Amino acid sequence: MYKEPLPTATPHVCRHTFCTKMEKSGMNPAKLKHIMGTSNFQVCEV
Repeated sequence: MYKEPLPTATPHVCRHTFCTKMEKSGMNPAKLKHIMGTSNFQVCEV
């Protein structure tokens, strides 16, 4: 149907994108860790 295949967007990609954008917007790291449900903020870094 399309000449070029659409990029694959998985839930993991969406989660990573959200985390990265929140970090770059200046969100408090402690709050972001809580929202993401992780104990290690390194998980969100690019």
